[in-house]
Amino acid sequence: MGPGVSLQRKENVMDNGKALVDPGFIEELEMLATLNRPCEIIFRSGNDARTVIRDRIAAVDAREGREWLVTGSGLVIGLAKLVEVDGKRPLDRC
Repeated sequence: MGPGVSLQRKENVMDNGKALVDPGFIEELEMLATLNRPCEIIFRSGNDARTVIRDRIAAVDAREGREWLVTGSGLVIGLAKLVEVDGKRPLDRC
């Protein structure tokens, strides 16, 4: 792993026993973090509104069964809230 990436892999965030975040998607996020370049990040905010930002991924982390990424500007986004990052989508949660 590159600088700024500290993923302590535990269980993926679970909902009714079903993984919400594909491990392959997490690896893609880790790769983007090592590239240290801005990318488009689309996620659902607290009121479920679709939010689009352009920022670099500073870190991908997991603790106590929760996974998230931290942007270069310091925004923390739960991986389960991600819709798309740099044109890549997480595992469908339907």
